[in-house]
Amino acid sequence: SSLSSPSSSSSSSPVASSWPPLRRGPTTMPGSKLLQFINWRVRVTIEDGRTIVGKFMAFDGQLNLVLGDAEEYRNEEKRALGLLLLRGECVVSLAAEAPPAQKDKRDVSAAA
Repeated sequence: SSLSSPSSSSSSSPVASSWPPLRRGPTTMPGSKLLQFINWRVRVTIEDGRTIVGKFMAFDGQLNLVLGDAEEYRNEEKRALGLLLLRGECVVSLAAEAPPAQKDKRDVSAAA
């Protein structure tokens, strides 16, 4: 056979030198940019044209998104959805709307 397996002892084989295959595309390191927007209010547009606004709570390597207190906007109608998991392949765009609400530091120091 002209192809060698990953367990082949031949180090000159191009297959053996590139095993395991490297993953390319949207699953390579999306977190470095997205982590800074956790707890932000975000606007997500999905494939069918709907817009979802909610608190950005989590994501994974496939860019699946978890939004809290989510609201759907379609044809100028608003619908409350609550906690929502959006499949990454359906997401067209993600835009930050507002940073997390700042807690008043005076209240924290007064309690201590």
